[in-house]
Amino acid sequence: MSDWQKAVLDKGELYVVGGAVRDELLGVAGARDEIDYLVRGIPPEELEAILRGFGTVELVGKSFGVHKFSPARSGKTIDIAYPRREWSLGPGHREFAVEWDWSLAVEEDLRRRDFTINSMARDARDGRLIDPCNGRADIKDRILRAVFAGAFEEDPLRILRGVRFAVRFGLTVERSTLESMKASAGLLITLSPERVQEELTKTMTHCERPSGAFELLREIGALEHVLPELDRCAGVEQNEFHPDDVFVHSLKTCDCAPTDNLAVRWAALLHDVGKV
Repeated sequence: MSDWQKAVLDKGELYVVGGAVRDELLGVAGARDEIDYLVRGIPPEELEAILRGFGTVELVGKSFGVHKFSPARSGKTIDIAYPRREWSLGPGHREFAVEWDWSLAVEEDLRRRDFTINSMARDARDGRLIDPCNGRADIKDRILRAVFAGAFEEDPLRILRGVRFAVRFGLTVERSTLESMKASAGLLITLSPERVQEELTKTMTHCERPSGAFELLREIGALEHVLPELDRCAGVEQNEFHPDDVFVHSLKTCDCAPTDNLAVRWAALLHDVGKV
C-alpha cells in the first residue's frame, strides 16, 4: 500500500472501483494497470490537502467530484472520485444531473453504474468486496446484465459498451438486457459522433475478433444507426470467388487484421462497402 493511500485511509475510506475489480475477477492480464478510486468520509478541502502532500492534484469539475491525482515521480494520473448519484435530463447523455456527496454510501454509487460486472468495489483497507448488484455471480456465470431498467434509455452509448464487453470477455447478454438494447437502439442517433467513434475504437482494439460485436450490433438493430454503410452490406452477394456476402466477408477480413493497427483494422472492415 502506498503512502498516499495510507494517508487517505487514516482519515476516511478508499475503494478500488469499476473495471479494475471486474478484470481482476475475470483474470484479465494487466487488471491493475489502470485503477480508479472512490473516496468517502473526507471533505473535499481535506482530501486535496492530503493528496497535495504526495503529488499534484486537480479537481476536474466540481459537478462530478473527480480529482486527477498524479503521485510524485510516478508519471501516472489517477482518478479519485466521490460517490455520486446521476440521472438523465435529456437524450444522448448531453444533459445530466450529477449529485456527489463525500458522505454517500459506496453502494449508492455502485447502483448507478451500467452493468453488474462494473458495479463492484474493493475496500483498499482490507480487500473486502462490495457487490450490491451481484456482479461477481454474473462474472462466474459469464452473463452481461444491466444494473437497472432504463439504463440504455438514459445513455444509449451503454449499448455499444455492453456489446464490447460481451464480445471481449465472452459473456452472454441476459435476455431482458438484450431486449432493452433492442428497444433503445434507435436512440443511438442522439449521440455525438465523437462518443460513438471512441467506443468503436475500443471495440476494434480491445476485441480480438470484432466481428462478434458487429454481428451482435446488427442483431439488435443498432448497426444501421452507427455504421449504416456496413449494415447495408448484409445479403449483397459476390462473384464465384467469394463464398460469403459482403458483410460476412468484411467481418472476416477485419478479424484477420492486426489488433495493434487501428487504421488497418478499419480499412479491412470497410474495404468493400462500395460494392453495395
